[in-house]
Amino acid sequence: MKHFVEQNKDKFGTDTYKFDKIWETTLKTKHDRNKKEYEVLCREVNDSTQANLSRIKDEIKECLDHQKKLTKDLTDLKMVIEKNEPEKKKELDQAFEKVSKDMGKIFKMLLKDCDARLVKKDKNNINAGIKVEVCFSGHWDNSLTQLSGGQKSFLVVSLIFAMLKYNPAPIYILDEIDAPLDENNT
Repeated sequence: MKHFVEQNKDKFGTDTYKFDKIWETTLKTKHDRNKKEYEVLCREVNDSTQANLSRIKDEIKECLDHQKKLTKDLTDLKMVIEKNEPEKKKELDQAFEKVSKDMGKIFKMLLKDCDARLVKKDKNNINAGIKVEVCFSGHWDNSLTQLSGGQKSFLVVSLIFAMLKYNPAPIYILDEIDAPLDENNT
């Protein structure tokens, strides 16, 4: 450092600078004030962080409690469904047989020498689907493409009335159901 000062005497001069007490006191006061402000800010940040951390922990606990409750409810619901599955299958099979039988009777009343029935696509599982079969002159056919518009109308009316006979509805809306029928059948 001495070497630097001697080389630069022309620029800086030979006098060394002496700090006066007022400047030193002012600098120390500013330093102390900045240090206190820094400590206050650190505490505020830490307090805020702690509060947020606590709130988030509470929210996580609440979510985990909800998850446990929903998991338990789901398990209970699955058990109830599994328990009621045989009863549901029995009721569906009874309804299916009754509606199919009544649909055939109604269809016979509307079209002489004809019959109709519902058939399960899978004999053991009604959920696999249902198809309609129609009988004309003793020949059963599951293709409805050969039916005329009037015959299709009677088939639909038979199915609707059979379902309503099984479980009556408070309101019947059968608007334009006779539109494809010829004059004699209307």
